[in-house]
Amino acid sequence: MRIRHSLILILICLTSLGFSQSKVGTTAAAFLNIPGGARTTGMGGAYAAISDDAMAVFSNVAGITSIGRNQVSFNMADWFVGTSLNHWSAVLSFGNHIFGLSMKQLDYGSEIVTTVASPEGTGERWTAKDQMLGVSYATRLTDRFSLGGTFKYISQDVYHESAGTIALDVGLLFRSDFRNIRIGMSINNFGLDAKLDGKDLLQAVDIDQVNSGNNENISAKLVTEAWPLPLLFTVGLAADLVNNKWINWQLAMDALHPNNNNSYVRLGTEIAVNQILYLRCGHAAIFKKYSEEGFSFGAGLRYTLGTLHFGFDYSLTDFGGLGEIPQFGISLGM
Repeated sequence: MRIRHSLILILICLTSLGFSQSKVGTTAAAFLNIPGGARTTGMGGAYAAISDDAMAVFSNVAGITSIGRNQVSFNMADWFVGTSLNHWSAVLSFGNHIFGLSMKQLDYGSEIVTTVASPEGTGERWTAKDQMLGVSYATRLTDRFSLGGTFKYISQDVYHESAGTIALDVGLLFRSDFRNIRIGMSINNFGLDAKLDGKDLLQAVDIDQVNSGNNENISAKLVTEAWPLPLLFTVGLAADLVNNKWINWQLAMDALHPNNNNSYVRLGTEIAVNQILYLRCGHAAIFKKYSEEGFSFGAGLRYTLGTLHFGFDYSLTDFGGLGEIPQFGISLGM
């Protein structure tokens, strides 16, 4: 009875977070809050309490203690308007001490540089890219409770301008014996503000255009504002609805409170057939305002050959008027 009351209270708290003020477009490096991994997106991003593979470093780093082996994972997606989104992570297990390396990259591609004097191009191309590099550590404090953290370096590059900063993720994961209920909590992107700087901000100006005879080419530098990172607080709940020799069916729900949007909820489910075939679906933007993101669907395959564990994942997310985004992921464990 006490467990039931606790679950009801948690569900009420999760749902209540779905109503708050919107703060869209008030932070830098918004790419940091894009869910990482085809399995994660196939479940609508509801992954804070599941987090049992190498992609956990992007959602709840404490979850990498659930892997039980060394694992490398790579996920890729053709993102919006010709951009590409890539996630890479590697997890190394040394007994009760788990270490991880990760990279997240959103590449905007390149275009020809044009000016008024050279409308057909100057011969140069401009590029833009957002990137995150992370080092993680997690440990089991008890057989049910895990703690982890990720130290991250974040960079944004646009042509000759760039911004760099550091941030920290902290995650907690609790596992119970009743229906394999898990509670996950994480704080992501707690760090310093980001500020663009570069040679294009240097300008020659005339500070006194009224009077003649003064220096018309005084060197000056444009000052850009510093913007905070997209801080994200997440509370997740996951449980097994069915768990037997042939079928494992789990349901997960995350409540998210970002500093650059209103609070919202992610809901997802996964059905594993004989631990080989995995079917998933979910929704990543319940109660989220100004979002085109809708339902997502996914599938996965797992195969073990001796001590090697192979995995392949695919997901498809509906973004309304923006179209559908597929993601692919592969993993190798040993």
